[in-house]
Amino acid sequence: MPDDASLNQAIDAAVISAISISAYEALISIQQQHPELLTPGYREATWSEANYRDGFMKGLSKKISQAASRDAVFPSLREYLGIFLLPGFFDSPTFIQLDEKIRQLIYPKTEIGASGSSESASPEGIAILLLDVENLQLDEQTEEFLQTLSQYPITFKFAFAHWSSPSMHGQDSKFDRRNYELRHVPQGENSADIQMSTYGASILMRYANAKEVLVCSSDQGLLHLCNVLHSQGLTVYRVSKKGQVINILNKRTGETSTNVIQISLEKFLLQIKSLLKEENKRSAKQWLTLSKISQLYKQRFNLFLSEAVFRYSEAPNEIDFFINNPNHFAIHRLPDSPEVYVSLFNRTLSNNAIAPKNSHNSSFIEARDALEEALVKILDSLTVDSPGSSVALGMLANEFSDRYGHKVTDAIEKLQLKGNFREFLQSSRSFRLEQKNGAWQVALAND
Repeated sequence: MPDDASLNQAIDAAVISAISISAYEALISIQQQHPELLTPGYREATWSEANYRDGFMKGLSKKISQAASRDAVFPSLREYLGIFLLPGFFDSPTFIQLDEKIRQLIYPKTEIGASGSSESASPEGIAILLLDVENLQLDEQTEEFLQTLSQYPITFKFAFAHWSSPSMHGQDSKFDRRNYELRHVPQGENSADIQMSTYGASILMRYANAKEVLVCSSDQGLLHLCNVLHSQGLTVYRVSKKGQVINILNKRTGETSTNVIQISLEKFLLQIKSLLKEENKRSAKQWLTLSKISQLYKQRFNLFLSEAVFRYSEAPNEIDFFINNPNHFAIHRLPDSPEVYVSLFNRTLSNNAIAPKNSHNSSFIEARDALEEALVKILDSLTVDSPGSSVALGMLANEFSDRYGHKVTDAIEKLQLKGNFREFLQSSRSFRLEQKNGAWQVALAND
């Protein structure tokens, strides 16, 4: 395998000069025929003048001379041209012709074998990554994992998207910093699929030393591209995502590898809280069983909650995870039941706080009987999965606060009733109170 020094020796001053001249001619052609492909700041520049020409060619020559190898010339060229030209230029016939001309300059015919392939110019081979950004997002850690599966270095990365879409705001600069070549596609359903398929099918024509292609999209429409590339003798990796799990299928061997996307503890907390809020709204229940939360997480993120807790937090298990985050969650165990209930933690609401959207009434209850009836309904909903069981007084009080936007003790005070919350419950025939392990529990009284 030739080292980088030997590869750089082949890019002599004459070749660099020829590349710069060809790129400059392409720029002039674009300004004359398709000025809309120039970035706004350079659209009106008089590129035919010597100072513009010399500045452009000098900058490009310096950029190319810094390339670590002949293969590295192409991303360097694209990066430099990207200063002056919009992403649409790289899909134009002008660029395709320029790309071919530069390949002929960098890989002379004397290095090309009888098959017409320039593979001998870079015998180590390369891998190419095609990404449908609108369908699948890859973070840097996942990219590193993909590189461990590839037998060849991932040398070129192409990101396809309608970059002017509001949903793509800021994404173009992010992928540009990660050395992706951005491919702009027209707005419309499956546009990225079509562009990826069209470009991907000609990979070997553009990169004769390509050995592997990673097709990154969960869209089934790109299966045909995978089959086409496989039929051309390339090793194809089909990369898709379901929830937090990335699946990589090697089309040659049929083997599948998986990689769990790593996220921060803060993001994991947001995932759980979002699930609880959605289920609270759907079921009108503020307390969910741990088993229900685990089921919801598996359905949404394709990962067992126990594994997620192990990966994203320092807690040894799910129960300890919720216990260790008291500012976000409250937990409760029913007596004589193995089930654990979890609720979003609700800080005491001030008198000026807005009641939750699912509150039954954001105003104070006006009568003792109405307060008693409200507490009966709440307690009934809390024990619907275990009729006749009891709950902690604090659990009942928190649920009242969630539903009515103020504390139950404030309601008692407003009604000018004697005693505290426990004494109010004890004075009613609707409730039965008892102490368990030093804590007060309340249940509905038997009729």
